[in-house]
Amino acid sequence: MSVSMERVEEIDAGPDELRVNRFADGEWQGLETEVVDETDEQVVLEAETPGFSWFSVSAVSQPEAAFDVTPTDPTAGEDVTFDAGASSDQHGEIESYEWTINGEAFTGETVTTAFEDAGDYDVSLTVENDAGETATDEMTVTVSQDESQDTDETTGSSQSDGSDESIPGFGIVVTIVALVAMIAVIVKKQNE
Repeated sequence: MSVSMERVEEIDAGPDELRVNRFADGEWQGLETEVVDETDEQVVLEAETPGFSWFSVSAVSQPEAAFDVTPTDPTAGEDVTFDAGASSDQHGEIESYEWTINGEAFTGETVTTAFEDAGDYDVSLTVENDAGETATDEMTVTVSQDESQDTDETTGSSQSDGSDESIPGFGIVVTIVALVAMIAVIVKKQNE
């Protein structure tokens, strides 16, 4: 097959990015393609096919996997969002996003999860484009301990809501009034 160099330049592709495709079983299948001749006028491609079919030539590029993490400095128990919107493909579209986050599998362009404990967690994203080409991006996310939880655990303190839990149902003032009343009753009985 031959493709005009003008057409190759229009789509901003190089000859080595061209691929012959075969339509079979209701879908386009990429064939192993080789550039056998290249001039200023045209590129000649060669591909072996298992049978007769409709054929096309398309530009195929390696996708680029990239992702962002929000928040950038997560704490234990906090929701963390991984967004693969920065991934791209020059000549096609990204069709799938496969994540591995701390050994657990997720799919989709955006994933939200939380890490229960502080530490370093491995995150991997693999994208696949419409030509079946894949790319992977990896990152280690450092999760820190929530300082408010850390303080409560180390000091043993608890947040107070203003109530006195030492005498259920009584505050300090009520306790003093009750004691004074009891003493008054005892003194009155002794005087009788």
